[in-house]
Amino acid sequence: MKTGLFADLSEEDKEIAEYGLKQGLILIGGLILAVAVGWLLGIPGQAVLFLLLAYILRIFAGGYHATTPARCGVISAIFILICFLCIKYITLPSMLTHGLTLAGGLFIMRFAPVDTANKELDKKEEQVYGRIARRIVLAEFGIYLISSLLGWEPGTRCVSVCLFLMAVNLAVGLANKKRRRRLDHDENPDL
Repeated sequence: MKTGLFADLSEEDKEIAEYGLKQGLILIGGLILAVAVGWLLGIPGQAVLFLLLAYILRIFAGGYHATTPARCGVISAIFILICFLCIKYITLPSMLTHGLTLAGGLFIMRFAPVDTANKELDKKEEQVYGRIARRIVLAEFGIYLISSLLGWEPGTRCVSVCLFLMAVNLAVGLANKKRRRRLDHDENPDL
């Protein structure tokens, strides 16, 4: 008689389930750590709002992906810390903030999704992910506009930092993808 969480699964399905469970626990741990850092910086509400905005957009927009889980964790932690520090300490003139937010959002709408060598998207997936990413950006523009009109600066800062720095992430992902294609072409010029 089989016992355990994945006892009724085939070996292949068991490996997939265990991998998914491990990734889920890593994600939850990362979120808890990020919220703790936001709390330590005195911006727990903005930290949660930023994480919601960024994670949802990241799923569909893509961007830069590290080559190893450890590198991913370090880069993600640094990226989130930079975002939280920007939310907490950087105040720009409103016209500059509006411009950077608009530029970031439009860049994402134009270039999302950006896939990786580990998960290349086919045309159908590109269309679906791109459409969803554009809708998310429009929703975030809506949150930004409402926050601006209500004078809720924490909301405008979170959306602004999210859209601008996610656009930077996408640009790095695009550059990495272009470099990868160039290297592939150099290795296989007949392709």
